[in-house]
Amino acid sequence: MTAYCTLSDVQALIKGFTIDENASVTPEEVTDDIIPEVSRQIDERLGMYYVTPITGTNALLTLNRISRWMAAAEVADRVFLGQAPSESSQSKTWRDLAEADLTRVEKGQILLTDAVATDDTPEAISRLISDKLSSPTSGRPKFSMGMKF
Repeated sequence: MTAYCTLSDVQALIKGFTIDENASVTPEEVTDDIIPEVSRQIDERLGMYYVTPITGTNALLTLNRISRWMAAAEVADRVFLGQAPSESSQSKTWRDLAEADLTRVEKGQILLTDAVATDDTPEAISRLISDKLSSPTSGRPKFSMGMKF
């Protein structure tokens, strides 16, 4: 199975949590359990619309972001397991972000332009495409009289 993120991707996102052999979540759990499960869930959701595993370079940028959020949320939930509350507010935020992007892909609001589409791939509702969403912005916006500061 193709993994859409790595341990270092998840660690970069969850800077406040420790993932090592002495932590409540070990690196092996992340790489052998959490990341493959997240990738499987993404493939199940998007398999109707794109050939999985998805391999397009630009599409992988979007899937990396989604899988990082999902994996980080699972790590946070496992760290908080047995505590009150058992779900951290940050894990809910990460899950909400991942769910929002997955739903946008399913509806055709985010197009994975270099992924192999199926006959059921939705038509573009808007022109947001994965490589544009995943690219960092550069430069300053052009000044417009209509801009509010």
